Amino acid sequence: MKCYKVVRYNKRSAVVTKRAAVRYSTSCYVSAPEFLRLKGRHLSAFKTLEAARDYVNARRYLIYAADGREKVRRRPILSPYGISDGEFYEGMMDNWPDGTVFFKRIKLIKRIK
Repeated sequence: MKCYKVVRYNKRSAVVTKRAAVRYSTSCYVSAPEFLRLKGRHLSAFKTLEAARDYVNARRYLIYAADGREKVRRRPILSPYGISDGEFYEGMMDNWPDGTVFFKRIKLIKRIK
C-alpha cells in the first residue's frame, strides 16, 4: 500500500530511539525490532503526503514515498511517557497524529522534496 514515511536524515526512526529505533532502507523491507513486534507494535507511516507534511511541520525530517506491507488494523496504545521499551523523541504526543497507519513491513521508495 502506498504510504509516506517520515524519517530523520540518517533514515532512522523519527519517533523512537535506542533499541526501538529502525533504520529504513530503499533497497529492502524492514520491520520493527522483534521485542516490539511480539508486543503488537509495528511501523507507523502516513496515509497521505499532506498528513506527513502536517506532522513534519517545522521539524528537520525527510519524507519518503514508501510501500507498506501487511497493514495492522489495531493501533498501538501510546502512554504519555512513551514506549516503555524505548524513548520517544521530543516528548512525543499523547495520541497518534491524524492519518497515521501501521504496517508490519515498510520499504522507502523515493524521497519527497
